[in-house]
Amino acid sequence: MTMGNKQALVETLGDHGNFAAKKVLNRVENAFTWAPCGYSSVKLPRDYQWNHSHCKRESRIPLFWLARKGQELYFVNNSDEILDVVSTHTGGCETCDNEVVRISDDVGFTYRSVKPNEAVKVDEYDEFYDLEYLLQLSLRIESKTQGCINILTRPAKGSIEEVILLWNTGESGDVTITPNPMF
Repeated sequence: MTMGNKQALVETLGDHGNFAAKKVLNRVENAFTWAPCGYSSVKLPRDYQWNHSHCKRESRIPLFWLARKGQELYFVNNSDEILDVVSTHTGGCETCDNEVVRISDDVGFTYRSVKPNEAVKVDEYDEFYDLEYLLQLSLRIESKTQGCINILTRPAKGSIEEVILLWNTGESGDVTITPNPMF
């Protein structure tokens, strides 16, 4: 897969105790092409996608979806409009003996003016240290056409995988859309 034009920005995002949290904000253009059957993050010939029996022919097109590139998770704006704001937070829990320890990403990612066909980094995972955590991503998307959408992914062990957030038909993907923000 080719990663299109990439921009990175390191921001200091608030003071939390004795340290300031730093996150690298990544924006990439034309980096992901959606395909059914979970092959979106890899460029495969179109004939391969449709000619295999396990691939269902899909007539809907995702407006918004999450895609993986290695350990990074990206929000992909597949709509025709510039999104005013895309904001995310990660939360979850870990069990230690008989205790449940809640975790929360106090800082999150916030992007303004997310262009059509642009992907923005919303999370990053460690294949070793994150295995014991049950993680969940909450997103807030603001645009002139869609209004304000609050999305919550299903909890997942270790990392969030590729998922459709919203189809062009207005249907939600395998996520929960709520009227109230989660963060």
